[in-house]
Amino acid sequence: MKAHFTFDLLIHQKVTIMKTTFIFGICSIIFAMFLGLRLSSQNPVYKEVASNLSPGYSETFPSKIGGNTSLGIEKINPKLLNHFNKTFYHATNVKWQQLGNKFLATFSRGEITTRSLFYVNGKLIYTINYSTENQLPDAVKNLVKSGYDDYTITTVAQVLERDREIWVVKLAGRSHYKTVRVEDGEMEEVENFQKSM
Repeated sequence: MKAHFTFDLLIHQKVTIMKTTFIFGICSIIFAMFLGLRLSSQNPVYKEVASNLSPGYSETFPSKIGGNTSLGIEKINPKLLNHFNKTFYHATNVKWQQLGNKFLATFSRGEITTRSLFYVNGKLIYTINYSTENQLPDAVKNLVKSGYDDYTITTVAQVLERDREIWVVKLAGRSHYKTVRVEDGEMEEVENFQKSM
């Protein structure tokens, strides 16, 4: 009986560690968004969000990618380009960067800025869509507003990886900035900063 309890405790501790690591990754995304990542206005600064979405990506996702690392389309595997064009056929302002043996596409679709990471063969690893409150589904927006009705939604990120969809919402109140994540109808506050006076 004691061995069974110890095993359950170890599993609970491992789940808690995994959850904390994932939350840190989501906070990194929000921090990058909050600094004003805009495709058309400046070189993007990336945090190591990929390492916190799934194991094994940290070595391919640097903390900063300068504007001088863009690749010409001739350097992209035709199979990858074909898959990209089928998946994101409305993409504009596409920029490619090589991250180890993977490729990052940064592009626009209307008011949404998207970053998608691919294997060289064209298989999609994950996508992050950066947008505003207007892009939030009603169910997510209502959930966030019900818990933070005196806050304004400033930025939104939709993280898509495998079968997961996570919404990360940055909020501004009178005295605090907060960040919440929503997945499967569950909301969790992951950041809370007091505004400087």
